[in-house]
This record gives sequence, C-alpha cells and structure tokens, in this order.
Amino acid sequence: MRTCSICKIEKNSADFKLKSNGYLSSFCKTCSASYQKEYQEKNKEKIKEKKKHYHTQTKEYRRWYTIKMRYGITKEEYEAILLSQNNKCAICENTKSGHKNTDEMVVDHCHKTQKVRGLLCNRCNTLLGLIDDNPEFMQNISKYLKK
Repeated sequence: MRTCSICKIEKNSADFKLKSNGYLSSFCKTCSASYQKEYQEKNKEKIKEKKKHYHTQTKEYRRWYTIKMRYGITKEEYEAILLSQNNKCAICENTKSGHKNTDEMVVDHCHKTQKVRGLLCNRCNTLLGLIDDNPEFMQNISKYLKK
C-alpha cells in the first residue's frame, strides 16, 4: 500500500506508475492522468512548438542517416556533388526537386553496382526507374518522340 502525494488516498502499488529508475511514482495513475490533461490544456501552443522543433531536428537527422546508410555518402559529399552540378538536376537542370515533401535533390545510383551517379529531381529519378536504367529503351523513346 502507498499514499498518493496529491489526493492523499492510500492505494495499492499497482495504482502507481513504475518510473524508469525502478521506483514507484509518488502520485497515483489517476492523479497523474488528470495532471497531464490539465497541463496539456494550459500549454497547447508550447507543446505544439516543442513537437514541431523536435520533428524538424529528427527529420533532418533521419534524412542524412538514411542517405549515409543507403548510398554511403555523407551530407558533405552530397553537398559537394550538388555544388559540382551547380545546384541543379544532373539531367534536366531543374533547381527544384518537384517532390511533394521536399525540394532536396534525390540521390541517383546504379542498382547493380550501388555507385552514386549524381543528384536528380524527383521526375528524372522516377523516369530512370521506369525505364529500368536501360539506355536502349531511352533511345527508343527518343526516336518515338521525334516522329
């Protein structure tokens, strides 16, 4: 049995949260829930800004971590490639990626060798994927369009 420090009612240990340090909380789950609800009502904007800031930080971290794991290049290497392409798509020379979520260029790589070829806008990257990186297929498309 334990007494809640807020409502002062003696309750079973199961009515108290177990903290990360292994000890029971000093207030019961019921009081904790009502405190949390009250706090969230009073601090909606503060919580919203904190979540937005956290998401922005983690989104950026996840992006560069994923690029490093998937393609083996760092943020600095990505930026060097983009600079060597004059901040444009390597194919159409567009400066915007055209992706619905970001204006960052997409890392293009050979699926056989896993070697990074350059940075592309979303449209050009999708095009390469649709033709299975097949230059002959692209020539056939070009011939067709010239008719």
